[in-house]
Amino acid sequence: MEGLKVARGNDWKQEDQNQWDAMYAEYNLLTRQKDTLEQMEAIASQNVPEPTTTQPAKRTTPEEDREVMERRALATFATYLLRGDAAIDGEAKKLLKELRKQGHSVLDWERRGTNVIATETTTTYGGYLVPVTLWTELERRMKFFGGMMQACRMINTDDGGLLNWPTNDDTSATGNWLAEPRSSALTVEDTTFNRVQYNSFTWGTLAKFTIEMFQDERVNLLMEQITDIFSERAGRALNAAFTTGSGTGRPTGLLTSTSAGKTTAGASAITKTELIDLVHSVDPAYRNGGGSVGFMMNDAVLAYIRKLDFGSTNNDPLFQPSLQQGVPDRLLGFPVYINQDMASAVTTGLKTVVFGDFSKYIIREVQRPSMYLMQERYMDELHKGLVMWCRYDGKLLQSNAIKHLLQA
Repeated sequence: MEGLKVARGNDWKQEDQNQWDAMYAEYNLLTRQKDTLEQMEAIASQNVPEPTTTQPAKRTTPEEDREVMERRALATFATYLLRGDAAIDGEAKKLLKELRKQGHSVLDWERRGTNVIATETTTTYGGYLVPVTLWTELERRMKFFGGMMQACRMINTDDGGLLNWPTNDDTSATGNWLAEPRSSALTVEDTTFNRVQYNSFTWGTLAKFTIEMFQDERVNLLMEQITDIFSERAGRALNAAFTTGSGTGRPTGLLTSTSAGKTTAGASAITKTELIDLVHSVDPAYRNGGGSVGFMMNDAVLAYIRKLDFGSTNNDPLFQPSLQQGVPDRLLGFPVYINQDMASAVTTGLKTVVFGDFSKYIIREVQRPSMYLMQERYMDELHKGLVMWCRYDGKLLQSNAIKHLLQA
């Protein structure tokens, strides 16, 4: 389309004038619209409020930071269990490897005298430490399978080096009364210090899970199965070792270390009087140790003892059931812990009941358990293997603090 031709001289016609007038009118209209828009923008800019000072980001507490890190670690660990090491990136791997427990390490003074420092960590073998959240649930369920982890004191160390724990028994020392004026010096009453050495024995287990379980993991069923299976296995194995372990390649059991506080008159009977004698065979310095003092026995032996009141002339109850979940039943006023690795029959030569201050038996835990996913070994069976291992030791610090009842 050709543009407007400029008319010259007598060529300017009325239609040219009309076209010019229309174009000039349009130009004036557009100019007024532009001026109006500029005025509106100027007025609007005057009504914009002054920018406010940016509020500083909310500062998080160390506890909140740990909680966030723990959630990330648990999610990453679950991804690892489902899909293996290749499914998590380098940053996530670093998070799992550097994940450490917080607030559970043994104090520096408790490590003094250590002559072997092992820098070995569980990640050496592959796999990763179980995050705190998952380990807390594992440990809670492990305690259901024996009384040792419920009743005894537990410590956690960052490494598996030999741990020397100083001990002494000063219950026989009394000191001296001093006359005035002084006629003699104080009598020296030496305290003999000993030490108990804690090792770090390794226990492990392997379980297989079908490919279908991994593929169909949608509602945490696999994680529930993993928690159930490993907590039951570890709970049974560790409780047995802490109860009757030989100390060779495994912890030294409580019953391996205690002496008899009372021997029953009958080979196949227990009386109320003998239970009271067992309590008083422990020095009051240990017997009055608070909530860590109590009884431990097999559930079958407890059932036997609960029946002692029937037919007696003294109807004061020996046994008081707990009315609160998580709180142990009581016998003669002391907590009762069930240990199914103790003798289940009242028979000659057996150690049927234990009483004393269970804080004097210390369970050492090195870091937390580790898990490793085996993706190839069982693929011909359409299974994946999952290995869990942990490192523990357990020893009685003071043999006078806990005594057992021996059947004649």
